[in-house]
Amino acid sequence: MSNYAIGLHSARSRKILIADDEEISRNILGNLLESDYELVYAENGQQAWEILEQQGQTLSLVMLDQYMPGMTGMDLLKKAKMDENLKAIPVIMMTADERSEVESLEAGASDFFSKPYPHPDVILARVRRAIELYEDRQILSSTERDTLTGLYNWEFFCSYVSQYDRYYPDLVMDAAVVDISHFHMFNERYGTSSGNLILSRMAKKIRQAISGKGGIVCRRSADVFYLYLPQGTDYAELRKSLMNLTEPGDDFNGKVHVRMGVYPAVDKELDIGRRFDRAKSASDRVRSIYSEPLGIYDDQLRQHELYEEQLVEDFQRALDEKQFVLYFQPKYDVTQSTPQFAGAEALVRWIHPDRGFLPPGDFIPLFESNGLIRNLDEYVWEQAAASIRRWKEHYHLPLAVSVNVSRMDFYDANLVDTFADLIRRYGLEPGELHLEVTESAYEQDSEQMIRTITRLRELGFLIEMDDFGQGYSSLHMISSLPIDVLKLDMRFVREAFGQTKNTRMIEIVLDISDYLGVPVVAEGVENEEQYRELKRLGCDMIQGYYFSKPLPPADFEELLKKQQAGILSGHGISVDFEHRKVLKQMRRVTYSNIAQALAMDYALIFYVDLEQDTYIEYSTGDGHDEFSVTRWGKDFFGVCMTWVERVVHPQDSAKFRETFSRDRLLGELAHERSVSLTYRTMMQGEVGYVRLKATRLSKTDDRHIIFGMRYVDAEVQRANQAISFENLAKAFASDYYSIFYVDEETGEFLEYSAGRNAGELKIERQGGDFFTFMRQELKENVYSEDQDLVMSSFTRENLTQVLDQSEKFTMNYRRVLDHQPSYVHLKAIRMQGGETPHIVIGISDIDSQIRREMDYMKALRDANRDALTGVRNKRAFLEQIRQLNGLIRSGDVEEFAVAMCDVNHLKEVNDLKGHKFGDDLLKNACKQICDIFKHSPVFRIGGDEFVAVLVGSDYAERDALMKRMESCNKEAAEQGGVVVACGISDYKSGTDDSVEQVLERADSAMYANKEYLKQSDSRRENG
Repeated sequence: MSNYAIGLHSARSRKILIADDEEISRNILGNLLESDYELVYAENGQQAWEILEQQGQTLSLVMLDQYMPGMTGMDLLKKAKMDENLKAIPVIMMTADERSEVESLEAGASDFFSKPYPHPDVILARVRRAIELYEDRQILSSTERDTLTGLYNWEFFCSYVSQYDRYYPDLVMDAAVVDISHFHMFNERYGTSSGNLILSRMAKKIRQAISGKGGIVCRRSADVFYLYLPQGTDYAELRKSLMNLTEPGDDFNGKVHVRMGVYPAVDKELDIGRRFDRAKSASDRVRSIYSEPLGIYDDQLRQHELYEEQLVEDFQRALDEKQFVLYFQPKYDVTQSTPQFAGAEALVRWIHPDRGFLPPGDFIPLFESNGLIRNLDEYVWEQAAASIRRWKEHYHLPLAVSVNVSRMDFYDANLVDTFADLIRRYGLEPGELHLEVTESAYEQDSEQMIRTITRLRELGFLIEMDDFGQGYSSLHMISSLPIDVLKLDMRFVREAFGQTKNTRMIEIVLDISDYLGVPVVAEGVENEEQYRELKRLGCDMIQGYYFSKPLPPADFEELLKKQQAGILSGHGISVDFEHRKVLKQMRRVTYSNIAQALAMDYALIFYVDLEQDTYIEYSTGDGHDEFSVTRWGKDFFGVCMTWVERVVHPQDSAKFRETFSRDRLLGELAHERSVSLTYRTMMQGEVGYVRLKATRLSKTDDRHIIFGMRYVDAEVQRANQAISFENLAKAFASDYYSIFYVDEETGEFLEYSAGRNAGELKIERQGGDFFTFMRQELKENVYSEDQDLVMSSFTRENLTQVLDQSEKFTMNYRRVLDHQPSYVHLKAIRMQGGETPHIVIGISDIDSQIRREMDYMKALRDANRDALTGVRNKRAFLEQIRQLNGLIRSGDVEEFAVAMCDVNHLKEVNDLKGHKFGDDLLKNACKQICDIFKHSPVFRIGGDEFVAVLVGSDYAERDALMKRMESCNKEAAEQGGVVVACGISDYKSGTDDSVEQVLERADSAMYANKEYLKQSDSRRENG
């Protein structure tokens, strides 16, 4: 491992300051401690104080002589304990005057040494203990405190609020929220570092303002602070004290506006989150009122909550009395010359006996948030099924009605049975009831949901993906989902026909539907222009006010009567979705047949159209007999060259570029039927062998080329010289305490065990039925909680199947040793050295390793992980900087770069859609950053800021990764997704003497990119 990698992954290097005016005392301690610690020395108190000011954040311990000229050790100790940034550092006082021990400890010293010094082992033990206690406190502090402001984080804040209520139950308390108005604009204008400075000052002022009032405070999110205070606080005065956050010498002149919301005299029966939701509601109400930015949770807000609570209370009665009425919005098939009536979507409306007509926006989101949507959905399904049955009997018209299935419905294990029973009771065909599932539900839910939908389709129900274009589905995801119809979101349609008049994204969606073989329904079509253009582009069905608004049952039945009588234009009803699916699928059948014919054992097939400069990618599932579309795109050869930069092994990249350059390849294919190349790939740091073969479709077809790719690791390995079992066993002996050599055909086995010498093996046991023997051993020795997993995994069939597909079979489990569970590792590989194949199985003891890793990872995760995104936090990043700076000083640092990332528009999202939506945005942004810089550590260092330290292959491919980020941003900007501003800067050896210089350049590059993205947004909005 390189020095750089060691620096990234080794334990923390601890630094000790030794301050003593006697050189001999410094030398004694230095000789004793230098092998285990990094040491810095001071000859007097003033010099020690200067070191503390400069290096305090990197010190693990200070050892002070009490009597030094000028500033004494005692003076220095007291001064350090008064400093907010230094007071936590442990101090060991040293003096020949034992009477000073009590004074030192009362002044804040962690320990005391008398001179002459005690035994070296005593000194080492007490030094180690002082540092360990300090680090334990730091870990605990870092898990409960926000790294930027030092305030409590939300989790610990809630815990302390609960304790406050428990110990002071009669004390009247207020919940307050402090929020900086348009803070994202301040960050945009002056930079994140200035924003962080403002937040730190805000936290300090809040602490000062509530000092002595008995309250507690936390930083809830980027610029939002929560305060829990005894009633009686003058909040207008408090808010006023927080306004002046600028100081002389600041680079920014913009005035910071602070707003506040208060929920006075909280109801302690409410959960803590609800109390602050009320305060946040009051704060949001004065969002744009600069003259009086203090909101109080009052009766008006309370009435809104009561309104929603009343709706919840009225819900069951509304169901019982059928106050919920189904409206039906017609759909029209526009694939024919005259639009054909083709069914409807059932939309629920609430006719409240006291409040009248309630818009869906008042109750649908409310019921979705509290779980009542499940009951409402079942009501809608029942009413829709009854309506379809009645209309069939009266009008004898085939009719398909779509109903919504909410994400929460899929948590019901009996959902399939519910729909099956519904159509049985009403005598319907499954195809007459279409089930609409939102695109976002597909993105968020588990495999259980996919399995449920698959079962519903097997029964004959048609599945419509609703609101398509609103979410962030990938083509790969969509191509693997069980769907029959795409419904284009109405907002997507509205934006496409807005000021820019750009329908390109709709064209892409329609192309996707062609390749998937499913029809498209466009929602929200309101005028002639939209209808004509969507029909021209190839949209199958249209739903919207252009044809009809949602109709109450009586009006919809009038429509059916007219259809029955043939009065409406477009006689008859078109509902044959399956026919339209077949027509769309015909376009891809030709491609699929080609892929099937050439598939053999290829993992990927690319069908390239040279004339159109497009390609389709096919991939296999678990077997090699079935292909499906994975994605499509343009500029295949350009994609290949990008692939080289990301995947191909550097030593093979030149050969790949030469073989598969467009001109060179087409020249060779003019004379040869096919061209192939075997090369190495680098995926997640591992080398694999791949063979790519290009073939002309036929001698007379100069337009199309088929590329087939397959993995050939096994072939390459078989070409290598076989390793004898004896040598392999000896190589295993140092790690494995037991090795089995098994004849795969007969089951005969030998068990070897390592002797005292790791290179010696001896036969321990032998037998004729290894799998029976081994399963009995596992049954008797495996820890009870692991029994089911181990017994189901370790079977002859499963082991053979895994080894057929990969190089090895591995399994960790716990065995019972001395009545305690102990972790072991089992590894199996197949050897082909003899006439018949053999399996070698090794078992090693990894208990101490696993438990060390578990303990270490728990502490590390708690201290160094960001709770929201799961990546490392600012504390971990500061440690990373410290390690890198140490390597820079020693000259051992390898090449690296820093990528600074900032999530655009987070503040607007938090303000408009709430912090939960903002948190989801941050998590999606973090996932994008981690996916792009997948081989490098990523840190969240602020509310919307992330940093990646690019090493290894990410460093080598940094330009390509930046282009990938740009591509993701472009796509996200067009589709309303997550946009991440990013800037990268390289470490310049011989020029940079610290990481901070690299960070400064990366930060400047990031803000330049942010400005570019802002201008791009403006150009896009202005057409």
